[in-house]
Amino acid sequence: QKINDYTLELEFDSLKSSKNNLLLEKLYLANINDKLNDIKNPTENDKKRWSWELMQYALESCNNNKIDITFDIKSKANNDQYTELTFSHNGRGFNENSLLELIFAVDHKENHMNAKRYGKGFISTHVLSKKVEISGNVISKGKVTGFSFIITREGTDEYGIIKEFKNIQNTCKSGKEPFNLTSFKYEIKTQENQESIKLGLEHLEKHIYQVLINCPQIRSVNIKKNGNTKVYS
Repeated sequence: QKINDYTLELEFDSLKSSKNNLLLEKLYLANINDKLNDIKNPTENDKKRWSWELMQYALESCNNNKIDITFDIKSKANNDQYTELTFSHNGRGFNENSLLELIFAVDHKENHMNAKRYGKGFISTHVLSKKVEISGNVISKGKVTGFSFIITREGTDEYGIIKEFKNIQNTCKSGKEPFNLTSFKYEIKTQENQESIKLGLEHLEKHIYQVLINCPQIRSVNIKKNGNTKVYS
């Protein structure tokens, strides 16, 4: 399901405006409601391959420059229970269309990995957490500005989904000084989240050199666990 052309012509700042609020709520509800089953019932592949979906966003930001990608995983002290995962990259950031597509859960149009499409777009990364803090830069009319907002996908009915859209609006901060990195921070809460991080990292490390060969735009992939870093390049 696609957002109509009118929505894609909106500026990112218009998300905070009440002028088109009813239309935006209806569009958000239509797109998310269609994907609720994917959010609530992730497959085994979703649990393994969320990293590829996040890397797709990094690859779309290359702009002919090599990028560095980091998975930063935090755990409880003296415990193998994960508490937080932050994915970040130093690519150029989003344009307004790609940022709206992320918020409204529109799937990627491109595949930069020279391989079969792995998953279901950004929605499948919610195996890590249904709450994601996103920050980075948006490029509009030749100007680069920083932004941040929080996406939550816990709603199971119309009221809950629209409430979460309002939360995106309320947490949205734009027009900020540009960031050095684009980041997606996931708060790990459930056993399913724990399992997904474990399976996803194992799958990533197993196939990382194949990815680096197929994607010369990537200069390095860094996996940090509580201060210890593995670098693949």
